[in-house]
Amino acid sequence: MAKNNLLIRTKIYTRHKAKPSYFNKQIYTSFFFLLKHKYFIMNKL
Repeated sequence: MAKNNLLIRTKIYTRHKAKPSYFNKQIYTSFFFLLKHKYFIMNKL
């Protein structure tokens, strides 16, 4: 029972790890935030 539950958990984990959409979104948001911040600082200067 416990072993089967662990197997299902690892399957779900690997499936989530296989999808890089979440990480891509994080990278894109951080990248756009940096760009906005850069332009904001440049405008301040």
